[in-house]
Amino acid sequence: MGMRVDKNKDSTVERVLAYIRWRIINGEFLPGSKLEPKKIAEACKTSLIPVREALRVLQTDGLVTVFHNKGTWVARISLSDLQDLYSVRIQLEGESIRMAQNIVPATIAKLRDILRRANQATGDQDKNTVHRLNKEFHYAIYQLCGSPWRLRLIDTLWDHAERYQRLSLNYRGDAAEDEHRAIVNALESGDLATAAGALAVHLQSTVDLLRDSLVGTPILDDE
Repeated sequence: MGMRVDKNKDSTVERVLAYIRWRIINGEFLPGSKLEPKKIAEACKTSLIPVREALRVLQTDGLVTVFHNKGTWVARISLSDLQDLYSVRIQLEGESIRMAQNIVPATIAKLRDILRRANQATGDQDKNTVHRLNKEFHYAIYQLCGSPWRLRLIDTLWDHAERYQRLSLNYRGDAAEDEHRAIVNALESGDLATAAGALAVHLQSTVDLLRDSLVGTPILDDE
């Protein structure tokens, strides 16, 4: 007989992983704060083993830092990391837009509908929905590039960028509506280079906004 896979164990680790990751992204577990495995295990109603496995995954992803015999801390954020991360995003995601194919009227209608719902959520001060729709909007565009490897790389970058994206929602009240519409307008006219340029402006605006808003605050690790 072949070796059996413990699916219950795998699902428990995934559940714990989702629990911790979400709280890091939404700021409940603050950058630089120490994580307490016992409390996480209690909250997830599990043993410490799945928690330790989940923390190893998050360490590999760069979302936590482990110090031997001392514990695990949420990875800090910094302006240097923000600028480096977003410079890579601008190149990779811009290239994905320039490679976009099969942009049909239904595609544009879908993008405009996402923006309409995001605008409504902004008015309702529903940051979770704004955050979700922002990702839905971007991925609806990037998927048009037809490159699974580029999409995998974009996934990795987004996992790291989400903390910065959520922070930016505290300082901008429009969910970048005008910047998003500029991208859609360029796509509708078939001008992929202009669309990629509009994306670059959009992503750089997040960097500029956070740099101006967070300098001198204890949340940054550059000081």
